[in-house]
Amino acid sequence: MVFAAKAGVLIALVAGAGAVGVLGALAAGRPLLIGNGFTTANGYWPLSLGTEPILRAAGGTVLYYLLIALLSYGVGVIVRHTAAALSAVLTALFVLPMLTSLFTGKYAEWILKYSPMTAGLSIQATERLETMLLQPWEGLGLLAAYAGAALLTGAVLFAVRDA
Repeated sequence: MVFAAKAGVLIALVAGAGAVGVLGALAAGRPLLIGNGFTTANGYWPLSLGTEPILRAAGGTVLYYLLIALLSYGVGVIVRHTAAALSAVLTALFVLPMLTSLFTGKYAEWILKYSPMTAGLSIQATERLETMLLQPWEGLGLLAAYAGAALLTGAVLFAVRDA
């Protein structure tokens, strides 16, 4: 019960802050993008939440924040050490994509495709979707699977260790 309550508070806080941040960025960025030629006349989507790709990117970004927070929470409960949890999550998010510079071809592509950050951020793509390693919802789904695995493992360990 405590595990779920903490997750619920985390979801509420991250969803609220994420929505405010994304909407604020959209409101602040819209005039700048339009002023720099990102208009329908130049082949870009209208910068409105009424447009499916923009709504998917904006809403998906909030979902991305939620999934990263839940992944982090799950890892934190698993390792029960703040520094270790931070190291593990930041390594998964930032170091794995950087490893692609050490590999070539299909190995680099595989690492990039299945890294939590790059998979999850695919939800933000609005152009050239056919060139992506994972389609937007597939990438977010993969991140959700990572978060779900961390949460499930964390919940089981929490029940066993802290019951």
